[in-house]
Amino acid sequence: MLYAIALGWPASDVAMRALGRRAARLARPITGVTLLGSNEKLRWKQSDTALEIARPQRKTSDAAAVFKIALGR
Repeated sequence: MLYAIALGWPASDVAMRALGRRAARLARPITGVTLLGSNEKLRWKQSDTALEIARPQRKTSDAAAVFKIALGR
């Protein structure tokens, strides 16, 4: 499990370049992304260059968006 924090509410989609496949920072594949405090199903994909998360429709906080990133085995 990995948590990523975007300070402030994202104005657009979120791209985390450090989590792209080519960055090779994770030993296991990403299997899911959720937003803490929300039941909304997020659209996301891990490309070669970034973990790309579509901006959530419902704001959970003005201070930050906290993403929970699930890793496979």
